[in-house]
Amino acid sequence: MTVRSRARAHDARRVQRGTGTEVRSRLPIALAVFLPAALIRLVLAPLTAWPNDTYTWVRLGWDLLAGYGPYDRLGFSYPPGWAAVLALVLRPLALVFPPDRWATLPSSGLTDLPVPHPVTLLAVKLPSILADLAVGWLLYRKSTRAAVLWLFNPLVVFVSSVHGQYDAFVSLTVLLALIAVLGGAAFLSGLACGIGTALKLTPLYIGPITLAACVRQGLRAGGLRRPAAQAARWGAGGIAGLTPALALLSTGF
Repeated sequence: MTVRSRARAHDARRVQRGTGTEVRSRLPIALAVFLPAALIRLVLAPLTAWPNDTYTWVRLGWDLLAGYGPYDRLGFSYPPGWAAVLALVLRPLALVFPPDRWATLPSSGLTDLPVPHPVTLLAVKLPSILADLAVGWLLYRKSTRAAVLWLFNPLVVFVSSVHGQYDAFVSLTVLLALIAVLGGAAFLSGLACGIGTALKLTPLYIGPITLAACVRQGLRAGGLRRPAAQAARWGAGGIAGLTPALALLSTGF
């Protein structure tokens, strides 16, 4: 081994040790931030509900178990990506929790909508909570303060854990699209936008911005072939992310 190769190996070991030390030193901070944030969400999720939405999602589960697609009958007006996420949760739930117990009509008469069981509420809100925490993790990798502001923002907690809406998926896919652009990964940026649009239309609006950023990166590299390739990669990613959800629009689901 030459002197230069030994020096490179030594530098690599130093970097590896430094990275491991940094991860271990930040672990207590991460636990102190994410454990309370997750606990708050998991406590609120089964105890709160907005039946106008959550009961609609329960009905979707019943329809899927009966062989119907999400749009075969009236009532489900959400994008197909959300139907797919709910199917991934509610089908396994039916194996461990009887579907006839998923929701009941309250005896108080305060609402004419059946209220989902706490177990069902936790199940249908869990994907949004995980997406919510994933956004916090991506922010934490750049700034602990930004992660804290997100994870303990009352509006963020309310939307994902109380109301039970899935807007955290919008934030997650948009953030992933932006991170991919900064890393020069045009395909992954388009893929994030495509998946996000299948879940909710909002990421569609950031698509032209991320596409323009990818093209600009290609122009800075020089020539016309590179920006065209970047645009093609972004478009292929967007199609790959959106196409599977389009199939869910059919009655066969």
